[in-house]
Amino acid sequence: MKKKNELIPKLDGIMAIFVGVLITSGALAGLCRVVTYKTIEKISGVTFSLSVIIIVLMMFYQDKKN
Repeated sequence: MKKKNELIPKLDGIMAIFVGVLITSGALAGLCRVVTYKTIEKISGVTFSLSVIIIVLMMFYQDKKN
């Protein structure tokens, strides 16, 4: 069975990028020995909050567009 090459929807691609940024920033903060627990907590919290806000806004935009 041959699969068609389909484009990934724009919203799914952008959400994947933000999830990747969230995971990468958390991993980098966790691997750094100089960073304290409070700094890791702030970096993860801010990155996660921004990612969630942007993803929700994009979902509303896509619903409005459809």
